[in-house]
Order: sequence, then C-alpha cells, then structure tokens
Amino acid sequence: MKNTLFRLLLLTGFGLLTNFAPPEKQGTNAALVGKWSKDPNAVWEFRADRSYTMSMADGKASISGTYSVRGNMLMLSDLSATGQAKACDASQKGFYIFAADSYTLTLSTQNDDCPARNRLVPGTYNRK
Repeated sequence: MKNTLFRLLLLTGFGLLTNFAPPEKQGTNAALVGKWSKDPNAVWEFRADRSYTMSMADGKASISGTYSVRGNMLMLSDLSATGQAKACDASQKGFYIFAADSYTLTLSTQNDDCPARNRLVPGTYNRK
C-alpha cells in the first residue's frame, strides 16, 4: 500500500513539474516549419531556427522576423522588410492560435498590435 501511494505521489509530482516547463520547452515549431501559402502571390516560410519570411511571388517585397510557439499559440515579431513591404514595429507582437497538419495551417488572431499584419495573417494556408 505504501509503495502504491509513493508511486502515485511521485507520478503526480512529475506531471506537475512537466506542466511548468519554460515556454520554449512547451510548444513545438516542427508543425510550422516549411513553406505555406493561402494566396498565389505570397509565401510564408517558417524555419526551424524560429525565423520567418513572407515573400511576394514576384520577389519585389518581403517581411522577415522571428516567431515563438507555446502550445497552439504562435507569436510573430517583424524585424525587417524589403521593397514596398512595411514591417511592423518590433514592439508590436502578433499572437495567433494555430492548427497544423501535413497539408494545412490555420491561423486565427488572438491579439495583434499591428493592424497591417492582422489583415494579412489570419486564414488557412496550404503547404508548398
């Protein structure tokens, strides 16, 4: 009886500790990594190093930044832009709820301080 109670307490304690892992340990970016498009004119690429680029198909404009994942929450932060694209200010973080499988990525706005990015990001994407 004592052994069973000890094991139960040990497993419960382990479960609680794993739920309080640092944010970078809780989420995974593996499902996001790759190229995605919802519009033939623009492609989003999420890399394993947690950087991203949104490029126009004609190559005349792009926005680059960093992202992080916690559970099903994606945080975007623009760093730079080329061509006619305009990056959001670095202090303007975008938070999106995501669901991804092998073929599709769906992004829904949780909160984004950058109106331009918030108009561009939400939707369903197909893997390229």
